[in-house]
Amino acid sequence: MRREDIGSIRFGGTKILKDRPTHCFPVCVQGMKSISEKLQKHRSNPAQRAEYLQRATFNYRLSRARRLIENAFGIMSSRWRILRRAFRASETTTENIIRACVLLHNFMLQESPQARLIYNPPGYVDHEDWQGSCMEGAWRDGDDDPSIFREPTASGCHSAR
Repeated sequence: MRREDIGSIRFGGTKILKDRPTHCFPVCVQGMKSISEKLQKHRSNPAQRAEYLQRATFNYRLSRARRLIENAFGIMSSRWRILRRAFRASETTTENIIRACVLLHNFMLQESPQARLIYNPPGYVDHEDWQGSCMEGAWRDGDDDPSIFREPTASGCHSAR
C-alpha cells in the first residue's frame, strides 16, 4: 500500500480475492498511531493485554488447583476402598472418615521415601510433559490392586476356644 492510497482503499468488512471470487475473507489492519485515522484498525492496548495476562494467569492457576485436588482424591480413592462408594453413615461419621483418610494420605506421603514410593509411585499422578500437555496418571486406570497393604500372614493359632 502506498501513502497516497490511504483513504481511497476501503478497509474492514470483507475482501474478495481475484483467484477465488466465491470466497470472502475478513480484512483487518494492525495499525500504528502514525497511520491515518481513516483506516479501520485494531491497536493493541496495553491495558487490555495486562487484563488478558491476569485472566490467563488466573485460569492457569485455577486449572492447576483443580488438577491437584483431582489427583489427591484420585490417589485416596484408589488406595482407600471406603471412598469408592457412597457413604451410608451420619454426617459426623462421614466427616470423621474423610478426615482419617486425609490424615493417612498425608502420613503416607510424608513418612519415608520408601513408603511414599509404594503409596505414590512415579507416573501414578497426572503430570505435564515438556511441552505442557497433561499426561494422565496411572490412578485413572482403576485396575490397580485394591489395597497397597500386605495381607496379614498367619503367625500361629488364633482359635477362640
